[in-house]
Amino acid sequence: MPPKNTSSSQETEILIHSQMCCRKAARYLQPQLTSAEAAAARAPPEGPEAGHEEAEAAARAEAQDMARERAEAEAQDMAWERAEAEAEAQNMAWERAEAEARERAQDMAQAEAQEMAEESAEAQWPAQNPSPKIPTPYPKLSYPSGSRPHPTLSPPRAA
Repeated sequence: MPPKNTSSSQETEILIHSQMCCRKAARYLQPQLTSAEAAAARAPPEGPEAGHEEAEAAARAEAQDMARERAEAEAQDMAWERAEAEAEAQNMAWERAEAEARERAQDMAQAEAQEMAEESAEAQWPAQNPSPKIPTPYPKLSYPSGSRPHPTLSPPRAA
């Protein structure tokens, strides 16, 4: 099983590799098939060894059939390998999509939890931090009745 973090380029490389293997096998098997067909087509001339010729023709036909069956089996094996590679690539894509979905869900849950914590902190802030009393520019002083701090600030007295 390939690692879960395979990229689509790696999947593409797997598919390209399986296609190249199929092409190589086809190139390898085609000359064998062609030579077997050519051997079967070359029938010896009629003559006194006709019985041997029939046996040779039957052997050539059997060799041709075996080569054809082998080529078909090879092609079938390559088709299975290609199908397995494609299925594996699809599985990797599904696993990657599932992992991305899990990560997105986890990120969304973390973001929601952080947002709720911030809202909670904002709601508790006034209770934890009461607004400071703003000092007035001049302190309000209380004096005993009839006395003032400075004579010029007192209103004129009635005589």
